[in-house]
Amino acid sequence: MVNLKEEARKFSPTEKVYLENSYLKEINANLLSILMESKNKAYLVFDKTIFHPKSGGQESDTGTIYDNERLFEVKKVLEVDGVAFHYANIQKNSGIQEKGEIFRLKLDWERRYKIMRSHTAGHILDYAVMKVTGKKVNTIEANHASIGSYIKYEHINLSHIQLEMIEKTANEAVKAGISVNVRYVKREELEKFVFNAPNLERLPDVGIYRIVEIQNINSIPCSGTHVKNTSEINYIKIKGVKEEDDGTVIFYETIP
Repeated sequence: MVNLKEEARKFSPTEKVYLENSYLKEINANLLSILMESKNKAYLVFDKTIFHPKSGGQESDTGTIYDNERLFEVKKVLEVDGVAFHYANIQKNSGIQEKGEIFRLKLDWERRYKIMRSHTAGHILDYAVMKVTGKKVNTIEANHASIGSYIKYEHINLSHIQLEMIEKTANEAVKAGISVNVRYVKREELEKFVFNAPNLERLPDVGIYRIVEIQNINSIPCSGTHVKNTSEINYIKIKGVKEEDDGTVIFYETIP
């Protein structure tokens, strides 16, 4: 078994291209290492990536990595100490990979775009819950996904009418076609640029924070991939609510 923690020490942090452009579907990248997990599975490390790892309540991207002679099916991406490890099935391999070789990284774009819409929808739901309940409610867990999205909040007792109002409020923001922007701020600037954001007390202490702002809705520290405009979401449907020991789970999806 590959010790990713140990391997991560050998590399500089991976350039995360998706942070600047969530809409890039393909890029070329230089191979830094291939770590064999078994005969048909491996971890690939590149100087840069468009694949978002499983983190921040967002599921991992999938896709393919290839050149003229080799093909890898990316099943998941793990980030360890800033280094992205692309875990892949080896579909075609007719040569030994060498450091510096150029490969094409290609997302499963249909799946990624669903995740982008879902993640932005999740931020809008945070706002809608706050508006309907009259208070900012911290999140405990989230899964912004292509299928099976949910957000777990601290316990909130929601009536059927309140759930309907949350969905209505969320979709008013969707239909308004609001711009979604990204900015980077220093810690001492957080108070100036962040608003209606849950979980601020749990923020890690880092020098620079990436802020995702939905104008007049909320502005939240986030490293996820998002759409540029809320209208791209089309519609947010609340699928159900479930009370658990540690919180209230709202299940949702974006339609279509």
